[in-house]
Amino acid sequence: MTDHQRAIDSIEKALEVSAALRRRLVANERTGRSMVKALRRGDPVSMVVGSTPEPASEVRRSTTDLLADYESVRHHMRTALVLPYLAEGKTIGDLGRELGISRQLASRLVKQAHEMSPGE
Repeated sequence: MTDHQRAIDSIEKALEVSAALRRRLVANERTGRSMVKALRRGDPVSMVVGSTPEPASEVRRSTTDLLADYESVRHHMRTALVLPYLAEGKTIGDLGRELGISRQLASRLVKQAHEMSPGE
Protein backbone atom coordinates (compact mmCIF):
# COMPACT_ATOMS: atom_id res chain seq x y z
CA MET A 1 0.00 0.00 0.00
CA THR A 2 1.33 3.43 -0.89
CA ASP A 3 1.59 6.29 1.60
CA HIS A 4 -1.03 8.13 -0.46
CA GLN A 5 -3.48 5.22 -0.18
CA ARG A 6 -2.71 4.91 3.54
CA ALA A 7 -3.68 8.58 3.93
CA ILE A 8 -6.96 7.99 2.08
CA ASP A 9 -7.75 4.93 4.18
CA SER A 10 -7.02 6.78 7.42
CA ILE A 11 -9.32 9.66 6.46
CA GLU A 12 -12.10 7.22 5.56
CA LYS A 13 -11.67 5.45 8.92
CA ALA A 14 -11.80 8.82 10.73
CA LEU A 15 -15.03 9.64 8.90
CA GLU A 16 -16.58 6.32 9.99
CA VAL A 17 -15.64 6.83 13.63
CA SER A 18 -16.77 10.45 13.49
CA ALA A 19 -20.19 9.34 12.21
CA ALA A 20 -20.50 6.74 15.00
CA LEU A 21 -19.54 9.34 17.61
CA ARG A 22 -22.03 11.82 16.15
CA ARG A 23 -24.82 9.20 16.35
CA ARG A 24 -23.91 8.52 19.98
CA LEU A 25 -23.89 12.24 20.82
CA VAL A 26 -27.25 12.79 19.12
CA ALA A 27 -28.71 9.89 21.14
CA ASN A 28 -27.21 11.40 24.30
CA GLU A 29 -28.81 14.77 23.48
CA ARG A 30 -32.18 13.14 22.89
CA THR A 31 -31.95 11.34 26.22
CA GLY A 32 -30.81 14.52 27.97
CA ARG A 33 -33.74 16.51 26.61
CA SER A 34 -36.13 13.80 27.76
CA MET A 35 -34.56 13.85 31.22
CA VAL A 36 -34.85 17.64 31.47
CA LYS A 37 -38.50 17.46 30.44
CA ALA A 38 -39.22 14.84 33.12
CA LEU A 39 -37.33 16.79 35.78
CA ARG A 40 -39.22 19.98 34.91
CA ARG A 41 -42.45 18.02 35.43
CA GLY A 42 -41.18 17.33 38.92
CA ASP A 43 -40.26 13.67 38.46
CA PRO A 44 -37.70 12.46 41.00
CA VAL A 45 -34.10 12.31 39.73
CA SER A 46 -33.82 8.64 40.69
CA MET A 47 -36.83 7.81 38.54
CA VAL A 48 -35.58 9.90 35.61
CA VAL A 49 -32.10 8.36 35.64
CA GLY A 50 -33.55 4.87 35.90
CA SER A 51 -35.99 5.36 33.04
CA THR A 52 -33.56 6.25 30.25
CA PRO A 53 -33.73 4.10 27.10
CA GLU A 54 -30.22 2.80 27.82
CA PRO A 55 -28.64 2.25 31.22
CA ALA A 56 -26.55 5.27 32.21
CA SER A 57 -23.51 3.02 32.67
CA GLU A 58 -23.77 1.81 29.05
CA VAL A 59 -24.18 5.36 27.72
CA ARG A 60 -21.12 6.50 29.66
CA ARG A 61 -19.03 3.52 28.55
CA SER A 62 -19.98 3.71 24.89
CA THR A 63 -19.47 7.48 24.77
CA THR A 64 -16.07 7.19 26.44
CA ASP A 65 -15.04 4.37 24.10
CA LEU A 66 -16.12 6.31 21.01
CA LEU A 67 -14.30 9.44 22.16
CA ALA A 68 -11.13 7.39 22.66
CA ASP A 69 -11.58 5.75 19.24
CA TYR A 70 -12.05 9.15 17.63
CA GLU A 71 -8.89 10.54 19.23
CA SER A 72 -6.96 7.47 18.13
CA VAL A 73 -8.07 7.54 14.49
CA ARG A 74 -7.61 11.31 14.35
CA HIS A 75 -4.01 10.89 15.46
CA HIS A 76 -3.51 8.01 13.02
CA MET A 77 -4.97 10.11 10.20
CA ARG A 78 -2.71 13.05 10.97
CA THR A 79 0.30 10.73 11.08
CA ALA A 80 -0.71 9.02 7.82
CA LEU A 81 -0.82 12.39 6.04
CA VAL A 82 2.75 13.30 7.01
CA LEU A 83 4.77 11.27 4.50
CA PRO A 84 2.72 12.19 1.42
CA TYR A 85 2.83 15.81 2.59
CA LEU A 86 6.63 15.74 2.79
CA ALA A 87 6.87 13.84 -0.50
CA GLU A 88 5.20 16.84 -2.16
CA GLY A 89 8.22 18.96 -1.24
CA LYS A 90 6.87 20.47 1.96
CA THR A 91 9.08 20.77 5.03
CA ILE A 92 8.61 19.77 8.64
CA GLY A 93 8.34 23.49 9.42
CA ASP A 94 5.57 23.80 6.83
CA LEU A 95 3.84 20.81 8.43
CA GLY A 96 4.01 22.37 11.88
CA ARG A 97 2.60 25.68 10.66
CA GLU A 98 -0.16 23.96 8.68
CA LEU A 99 -1.25 21.82 11.65
CA GLY A 100 -0.74 24.58 14.20
CA ILE A 101 1.82 22.56 16.16
CA SER A 102 5.45 23.08 17.10
CA ARG A 103 8.23 21.98 14.78
CA GLN A 104 9.29 19.52 17.49
CA LEU A 105 5.85 17.89 17.52
CA ALA A 106 5.85 17.85 13.73
CA SER A 107 9.22 16.05 13.85
CA ARG A 108 7.76 13.46 16.22
CA LEU A 109 4.85 12.93 13.82
CA VAL A 110 7.32 12.35 11.01
CA LYS A 111 9.17 9.79 13.14
CA GLN A 112 5.88 8.04 13.99
CA ALA A 113 4.87 8.10 10.32
CA HIS A 114 8.12 6.38 9.34
CA GLU A 115 7.52 3.74 12.02
CA MET A 116 3.95 3.15 10.76
CA SER A 117 4.89 2.97 7.10
CA PRO A 118 6.72 -0.11 5.91
CA GLY A 119 9.37 0.72 3.32
CA GLU A 120 8.09 0.50 -0.22
